[in-house]
Amino acid sequence: MKKLQGQSKVINNFFNVKKYNDDYYKVVYFKYPIDNFQDEGKERKRDVNEIKLKESISRSRSTIFEYSMCNEFEYFVTLTLDKKKYDRYDLDAYIKDLGQYIRNLRRKYKADIQYLLIPELHKDGAWHLHGLIKNLPSDDLKEFKI
Repeated sequence: MKKLQGQSKVINNFFNVKKYNDDYYKVVYFKYPIDNFQDEGKERKRDVNEIKLKESISRSRSTIFEYSMCNEFEYFVTLTLDKKKYDRYDLDAYIKDLGQYIRNLRRKYKADIQYLLIPELHKDGAWHLHGLIKNLPSDDLKEFKI
């Protein structure tokens, strides 16, 4: 088998192997041969949109996992905004302003800041972010204890 790096290879029409880095591989076993798979037109018990949504969420989770395992992130973060200072319900503005802040840090410190952030809704509809960050300049970090 040829070397894999960030690509996948199908083996015997039943396995798909993907290498992410030297330590992580993803192996998928298919119940039926990949080239022979056909939808038999079986009746679906659930709504098609519900199925597509669940498949999309599954793909998103897999992609997030893959990105997180392929990078050496240093920090796990939860970013919440003070409702007295910022509109926590406007996700577009939140992402735009956070992106500008990170660009400013990159320029100021000449740092290759990399991040993976996932938005999540509070019960009241306000947004916060969970994520992973690396290469954040230590000048902007302050230790605190809970």
